[in-house]
Amino acid sequence: MYRTSPSCLFIGEHSVPELMRRHHGWTVIEMIVVMAIIAVLVSVIVVTLAGAKSMAHTARCQTNLAQLAQAAVRYASDEGTWPTAIAWRIPKVGTIQEISWDWVTETSGLGQPSQRVRAGSLWNYADRPQKLYHCPQCATSDTQNNQQTGYNYNTTFIGGEMAYAPPHFPYTYRGIRPSQCQRMSQCAMFGDAGSGGPETPLNNYMRAPTRNRPEQPHLEGGPHVIGLDLVYTGAQSFRHDNATNVAFLDGHTESLTVPFRGVYWEQAPSSIQSLLDYPSEGFLSEDDRLYNPNWLPATISSP
Repeated sequence: MYRTSPSCLFIGEHSVPELMRRHHGWTVIEMIVVMAIIAVLVSVIVVTLAGAKSMAHTARCQTNLAQLAQAAVRYASDEGTWPTAIAWRIPKVGTIQEISWDWVTETSGLGQPSQRVRAGSLWNYADRPQKLYHCPQCATSDTQNNQQTGYNYNTTFIGGEMAYAPPHFPYTYRGIRPSQCQRMSQCAMFGDAGSGGPETPLNNYMRAPTRNRPEQPHLEGGPHVIGLDLVYTGAQSFRHDNATNVAFLDGHTESLTVPFRGVYWEQAPSSIQSLLDYPSEGFLSEDDRLYNPNWLPATISSP
């Protein structure tokens, strides 16, 4: 009930000035409640912003990988083969070139050799290649002395590689030609690189979890079986909220959430197991089904 007097307004038995005098400050309980509400709101905002940043990094990473795959397809259209993962040559006496899919490193001199790094085979087929090579979720920077910048390339079945055996550099394996690849949408080409062992922060060369490769008798030594140390230093990093991004031969990308330890894990010695930081790192599949474009179930060689 409201009533008035010449000087003030009454609400019930109390005047407005009296009520204002009673509630001019905050009680301790009220302050605690308000602070708790503010803390909850701040935590929600922080989590939301962190999630948005992580999602943006994942999207940027997938875009990078898709563009790398498209660049490799354009390269294959011109050359009739996928880019070689790693090759070697001696352009002149005292100089050795390491020709990787991403960079070319030239080392010259003896004692304290000098190095020069320049663009690799995909640079002419990609837009902004130096940015494409860097995963936004990867802390390793792309400096002149450390070119492992976040991604690796299917070396086991797609890229192929030469052995380092100067002055001759025989192919230990040639990648499967594009025209012979059947499972384009189920074969990984590029992905988030895991560590390359204790001395290498990231690997450039994606390895399938088995050591078998299709027989190529025209190459020196016939079929090539690589060591388990190379297998387990060629895994993927699951750094995008426990997921890893992959670009496939047909150009599409996926985020995979299940890391695998590979078919040799149980039999591998501890020195080999220590090379894989599982479950932060792992293979895309337990066997070669996501690495081999012509995969069929097969007998796995013993470790």
